[in-house]
Amino acid sequence: MKTKATQPLMDLLFGDYRQSCMALLLLHEDTAYHVREISRLTGVPAGSLHRELQLLANAGLLLRTTIGNLVRYQADVNNPVYPQLRDLFSKTLGLPEVVRRGLLPLQKRIEIAFMPDTAAEFHAVSREALELVVIGTVSPRSVASTVRPLANYLGRDIESRVMTREDFIGQVKARSAEVMQYLEQPRVMIEGSTRMLAELLEVERRQLSLVL
Repeated sequence: MKTKATQPLMDLLFGDYRQSCMALLLLHEDTAYHVREISRLTGVPAGSLHRELQLLANAGLLLRTTIGNLVRYQADVNNPVYPQLRDLFSKTLGLPEVVRRGLLPLQKRIEIAFMPDTAAEFHAVSREALELVVIGTVSPRSVASTVRPLANYLGRDIESRVMTREDFIGQVKARSAEVMQYLEQPRVMIEGSTRMLAELLEVERRQLSLVL
C-alpha cells in the first residue's frame, strides 16, 4: 500500500539553515559571498553559518576562498552532482519560492513583487518567458542583473517590469492597460502580500472597483 509523504523532501534532506544558504548560493552561482553577507540575506545567524558552510565546502558542494581575514563561499558548479542538486532545489521549492530567494540581495529595496499566476506555475519542460512585476526603490538595471543568473538557473527568460510606488499609483490613476491587467488577473506574490498591494491602492481601489 502506497502512503503519501508527510514530510517535505527538502526538510528531510536539509535543515532550515542549510536550505537557506544553499538556495542563495545555487541561485547566484557566479557570486562569492562572505559569511556576514549570507547571514544578512538569509537571516541565518553568522555563528551557525560558519559550521554549515564549512561542512558543505568539505563535501565539495561549495568553493571556499580566503583573502586576508575574509572568507568567501560560492557554489562549485564543477561538482558532478551540481546539476542534480540545482534541479532538486528548483522542483521542490517551487518556482515562486525560487524567484523570492533569488531576489534576496534586493529585498530591502523591494516593497512588492509578484508574478501573473499564469506564468508562476513551475513546469520542468516549459521554456516560456516569466513575467515579474517589482515595485520599490530598486533600479531596473539592478533587477535585470539579479534575475539574469536566475533565468539561466531556471532555463527560462524573466521579463521584469520595475516601477516606483509613485509610478505604479500613477499608472493605476491613468488606467494603464498593462497595469490594470496586472491588477485584474490572478497573481502570485513574491514579496509583500495582496493586503499590502490593496493598502497601497486603497483610494484608487474604491474609485476603480478593483478586487485584489
